Amino acid sequence: MSQADVLNEVLHSIRLRSAVYCRARMSARWGFKVEERDHARFHYISGGQCWIEVDGVRDPVQLNEGDFVILTHGQAHTLRDCLDSPVERLAHVLLRMPLDKKKNFVWENGGAYTTMLCGGFRLEERKANPLLTSLP
Repeated sequence: MSQADVLNEVLHSIRLRSAVYCRARMSARWGFKVEERDHARFHYISGGQCWIEVDGVRDPVQLNEGDFVILTHGQAHTLRDCLDSPVERLAHVLLRMPLDKKKNFVWENGGAYTTMLCGGFRLEERKANPLLTSLP
């Protein structure tokens, strides 16, 4: 069997489950903390800008329109429009402002807008697949 055939077989064995959690539209000032999970999560910044602070990473990172960030190990993280904006736990924010039927999240505060797509994914049988267990 050729190397290409082996790689093709391994890639076909990977099963990916994903979900879009919400489409968010927030106007400044906003900030929320997302708890750690056992699966990867992502944020795609479709408009505006924000900051992400990942637990265990020293410096915050500014995200701008078009940026896509993946938290491969489901790390806890904070997203906010500006580094001095107050932060709430996301679970508390969602109790006050739940998603609508189309999974839209809107947080209006009168300032500049940031829009993003948030979701997550899980690779099934990750521990049984030697290629997946070698990934960072």
